[in-house]
Amino acid sequence: MAGEVVAGILAFLITTVFGTALALFFSALNVIVRDFQNFVGTLTTFIHFSVPMIYTYEMVAPRFGEGNVWIYLMNPLADAVLLGQRCFYVGGTSHPAETIKTDMPPHLFERGALVLLASIVMLVAAQWVFSRLEKRFPELL
Repeated sequence: MAGEVVAGILAFLITTVFGTALALFFSALNVIVRDFQNFVGTLTTFIHFSVPMIYTYEMVAPRFGEGNVWIYLMNPLADAVLLGQRCFYVGGTSHPAETIKTDMPPHLFERGALVLLASIVMLVAAQWVFSRLEKRFPELL
């Protein structure tokens, strides 16, 4: 039970911090480069297919191969989605311990903590970029 709550909180924090970092960074770039909004729209579409919300992790690992699945797991949102599945999905199965072993990547909580730390670093960097470029916004608009 405690693992599900921690997974849910970690998934929420990763999504919130990472999303805020991207929002700050992309909004600053959108003012400077007007066509950047088209890239953001394409990226948003691509995100749906780059996280395991349409399919399970057990479908991803064999396709990438066990040695290359780390590339897929480099996506911070993939970790957040997997943690969300760990929070809401695993507890409802008939054998939660077996589901964790077969349907979830190993070291999910450790990976989630690292992703949260990286997201915080990205948020600080995005805030720095935004505050540096903010002075130029009135003349560009």
